[in-house]
Amino acid sequence: MSGVIWDINITLEVITLILSIIMLLNFFRGFRGVRSTFTVGLTTISCVFAIQSGVSIYIYSYFSMHYGLELSLPLALLSTLELLGVATLFYLSQQ
Repeated sequence: MSGVIWDINITLEVITLILSIIMLLNFFRGFRGVRSTFTVGLTTISCVFAIQSGVSIYIYSYFSMHYGLELSLPLALLSTLELLGVATLFYLSQQ
C-alpha cells in the first residue's frame, strides 16, 4: 500500500515540476520584454518551485525504498497542497 502512496507522491511532484517549468518559461519571456521587478520575482518563484519539485522527486524515490506509510501519507498531503498552490499560480498567470 505504501508503495502506491509513494508513486502518487512522485506523480504529484512531476506534475508540479512540469507546471513550474512552463511558468518559468512564460515569466522569463515576459521578463525579457518588460524587465520589471515583479516579473523577476515571479521568475524566481517559478525557478524555486521547479528546483524544489526536482529535489522532492529524488528524495521521495529514496524514501520509498526505506520508509513506509507513516511517512508517505503526510508527504502526500504536502505534495497535494503544493500542487494546488502551483496550479492556482499557473492558472492566474495565464489570465
